[in-house]
Amino acid sequence: MVISVYLIDSIGPVEENWQSLLRVAEFISSLEVPWICGADWSCSSVALAESGWLQLVGGCVLAGPDSIGTCRTRSGWYSNIDYFVVPVTLEPAVSFGGVVLGSCIKTHRP
Repeated sequence: MVISVYLIDSIGPVEENWQSLLRVAEFISSLEVPWICGADWSCSSVALAESGWLQLVGGCVLAGPDSIGTCRTRSGWYSNIDYFVVPVTLEPAVSFGGVVLGSCIKTHRP
């Protein structure tokens, strides 16, 4: 199952975003098939892990290096807030493909 999530910009895994993440976790717990969740998480993978959500879903992060980044900020630098979460049991079977540099999308690197 492929899951796509877009959270409210700039607030991280709190408030409305946390409520959305809990609904996604509930959906994931109902699945009887492998899943992958790609999202604009509105936070770093470290912040997502610190929120407890990865543990809640039994997931791990697949992301490009922080030095490259995926989302262009208003100040012009890139943050790494677009990445994938997969079940820890699936991690050995998948790999992160990489960040596409030179994309025609001005605000994001796919």
